[in-house]
Amino acid sequence: MVDDALVFFSEMIEKCMLPNVITYSSLIRGLCNFGRWKEAKRLLKEMVDLKNFPDVFTFSILVDALCKEGMVRDAESIPKIMIQRGEGPDVVTYSVLINGYCLQGQMDEAMKAFNSMVDRGIKPDVVTYSALIHRYCLQGQMDEAMKAFNSMEDRRIKPNVITYNTLIHGYCLQGQMDEAMKAFNSMEDRRIKPNVVTFSALIHGYCLQGQMDEAMKAFNSMEDGGIKPDVVTYSALIHGYCQMVEAMKAFNSMEDRRIKPNVITYNTLIHGYCLQGQMDEAMKAFNSMEDRRIKPNLVTYSALIHGYCLQGQMDEAMKAFNSMVDRGIKPDVVTYSALIHGYCLQGQTDEAMRAFNSMVDRGIVPTNITYDILINGYCMQMKIDEAMHLLREIPR
Repeated sequence: MVDDALVFFSEMIEKCMLPNVITYSSLIRGLCNFGRWKEAKRLLKEMVDLKNFPDVFTFSILVDALCKEGMVRDAESIPKIMIQRGEGPDVVTYSVLINGYCLQGQMDEAMKAFNSMVDRGIKPDVVTYSALIHRYCLQGQMDEAMKAFNSMEDRRIKPNVITYNTLIHGYCLQGQMDEAMKAFNSMEDRRIKPNVVTFSALIHGYCLQGQMDEAMKAFNSMEDGGIKPDVVTYSALIHGYCQMVEAMKAFNSMEDRRIKPNVITYNTLIHGYCLQGQMDEAMKAFNSMEDRRIKPNLVTYSALIHGYCLQGQMDEAMKAFNSMVDRGIKPDVVTYSALIHGYCLQGQTDEAMRAFNSMVDRGIVPTNITYDILINGYCMQMKIDEAMHLLREIPR
């Protein structure tokens, strides 16, 4: 923990081993992560007094930490200090500051920082613009988002998949599906490959408008392109269908017409109940499925596990997991990620790590999402050392 690091730091000083900028930066980052701002500032002052001048990386750490704590007013003074010290802020420093303003919804201040950056001859990059576009989209200011997008292009800064996803999601939230599709087509024209986030945004947008045929077209196009839908994709679809007609009415109508439901029908129904936290109804559907001798599959069990995890019923989630394994159904990374997420939500990071290790032992490769879930879980419990250790394990 950071206290142990401070002890070692003191020992270094006592032994006349002068710490360098990297040592100071690591300690400042640790203190900032724990909200110990006074100590972080004291170390920064000590650095300067020892003529061990902080570099742009150290200052950027402070700006990032302060912004994440909502202390943007404190963060905005850092670039001024940097300039006074002769250590000019770079694109990273300004991008972090701009993102901080955007997170707080202070777009006027974000634009002031952006203009200051440009006035100093520092070129914004795709990260800088993406932060601005993201916030404008969240606020429904699509005209401003497009201005930022066009400005980026005028500067010959190439948008990436994240930029386009943000723009598409923004249009979808506003119900501007024609504009969303224009952005999608522009993306493909530039040979930027859409991913599961892109398609999920489109599907969600069409579902919000009740255009389920278009939603299914996007879904099929995604699968045809070899992109696997995730829980967000399916959630959007289920939500869309539930908006149009009550799911059980549709199910009963299906039976009245003597159309037999299959595993996909039941999975959709179970998933819908799980997302609404109606686990008793989900289990009724599950039992009905078995009574009809329709075999549940990985998707069925993953939906149940995810549902129980969202409700904090980890014992029930594990019962479903063990039942799945006993039936010879192999869990995948999605199943394990749901389980890990559930444990993390309950603050049970030891159990989450056991699930993670079990997954790896089965030869299942964790995704970046799996790592993010576990790292966030550790951070929520202030287990920074464990989080950092795991961060270093992520394949680059």
